[in-house]
Amino acid sequence: MKTKIAFFTVMAVVILTTACVGVNHLGVYDDSVPEDQRCLLEVDRDVSVHSFNNEPVTWSADFNARIAIYLPPGNNTFATSVEVSEGKTTRGILTDNTYGYRTSSDHSHTVSMEFLPGHSYRISRQKLLLFKINGVIIRDVTPKS
Repeated sequence: MKTKIAFFTVMAVVILTTACVGVNHLGVYDDSVPEDQRCLLEVDRDVSVHSFNNEPVTWSADFNARIAIYLPPGNNTFATSVEVSEGKTTRGILTDNTYGYRTSSDHSHTVSMEFLPGHSYRISRQKLLLFKINGVIIRDVTPKS
């Protein structure tokens, strides 16, 4: 019985932690753009943006939040990267020792998209069903009216 309670407690914490992903707002990139023309860009937490239209930036989120910033409309280009970690753990055949290693690599991508005034966009790591791919995509996530 205690095992079931512990399991459901852990599952509740995991669900709440995942559901409570916040957004850190960085503000407005260019104040000269009228408010109704600005585009909202959200950057998912597993993507880092290193340049915006060939200007260096450091937009990356921490573990539990994505970032958001208002950008001007037009054709916008982003230099991004995704860090990929791989690891393996093996148990010794004759002993009870566990051996492991972890490697990390950075996959860089450049993505562009025409931003429409007043629309919202999200840069995220590509996914195929439940599997993450090392690519990066931009999607228009403006709510349909």
